Amino acid sequence: MPHYDLRGRVVAITGATGGLGSAVARKLLEHGARLALFDVDEAAVMRLAQSLGGIERARGWRVDVRSYDDVKAAMDASAAHFGGIDVVIANAGVDEVSPMASMSPVAFERVIDINLIGVWRTMKAGLPHVAKKRGYLMAISSMAAFVHSPLQAHYTSSKAGVWALCDSVRLEV
Repeated sequence: MPHYDLRGRVVAITGATGGLGSAVARKLLEHGARLALFDVDEAAVMRLAQSLGGIERARGWRVDVRSYDDVKAAMDASAAHFGGIDVVIANAGVDEVSPMASMSPVAFERVIDINLIGVWRTMKAGLPHVAKKRGYLMAISSMAAFVHSPLQAHYTSSKAGVWALCDSVRLEV
């Protein structure tokens, strides 16, 4: 793959305030990217954006990836703010260790909704912006997509689904 210069490019990232999200955001900033930071924790995403240089370099939006309307509104607002979006990173994810026998349906569905359907919502909302820039869609999966551990049927199936979703979308776009 040829080198992709991030200087001046706009990268939107969900789950921006988590450990992986904030580390990726910092590294992207080091490479000259401008950041649209999305997270369900509004106070945390605003603090992160401020710590990364303020609204010209990084701006935060409260986004719940369980709502397509939330994701689309933030994606559109960030594209308007920065003049477009070059890269979308679907990073938001959760886990809960629990056996199938005692896990509640609500807990199972929450993991699938955030980890898999949230990726779809993020890509769907970001695709029109990325297509204009001939940019990239990226989703964060896990080795759990291939190594299926006990007590995590919901997590491993969500991450395997992300892998399959990305393979299909890659062939489409």
